[in-house]
Amino acid sequence: MTMERGEHFGGGVLTEEKTGQVKPRDKAVNPSFFLDQVDSLIVTDMCRCGQADCHTVYFQHYRGEPTGAIAFHFADDGHTVIVHVDDKTGKIGELEVIG
Repeated sequence: MTMERGEHFGGGVLTEEKTGQVKPRDKAVNPSFFLDQVDSLIVTDMCRCGQADCHTVYFQHYRGEPTGAIAFHFADDGHTVIVHVDDKTGKIGELEVIG
């Protein structure tokens, strides 16, 4: 499986929301480490924020903060989908679905 941008993702630029300053992102990485985790993910909990449009789930590797978003998508049906990984282990811990 390859991602839309090819065999690597990441790279590009990041704009600081408050200042508008453009910062370089981390070096692009091969997604194999993350893709290899997908088939073994087990949903262990769901978000209890109370927002009617939140459909977020947590996987067995979720430990809370800190996490980093590795994939972000605006779906045609209006949902926003974000994949979060644990900053220390790199394990996929959360699938945030809003909308």
